[in-house]
Amino acid sequence: MRSLGKAQFSLGIYHDPSDRQRALTIMKEHNRVRDFELLMRRKSGEVRLILFSAEPLELHGEHCWLTIGRDITERKQVEKERERLLEQEKAAREEAEGANRMKDEFLATISTNYGRP
Repeated sequence: MRSLGKAQFSLGIYHDPSDRQRALTIMKEHNRVRDFELLMRRKSGEVRLILFSAEPLELHGEHCWLTIGRDITERKQVEKERERLLEQEKAAREEAEGANRMKDEFLATISTNYGRP
């Protein structure tokens, strides 16, 4: 794989160089890669989460790879925030249900105590 006349590996775009090797292993074993998540570094140095897929194809008699890399950084951040909010809502609901049970028990105790002569 080359980009701007340089090998991608030498550009330092892989946040974790072992991700490249894992993708290559998958390509060799399955002759394609689908939805492989890896961290890549932009020219600015910013690290982004990429969803990578690659398929072999013949183009004018030449073996090529069709590769797609999609930045899913924001999507993953939104998913994490959603999970955090759901957990927070669940904890608040459980706390409210516990308070409700305590209130019911208190009212039942008061009712029982005042109901006796």
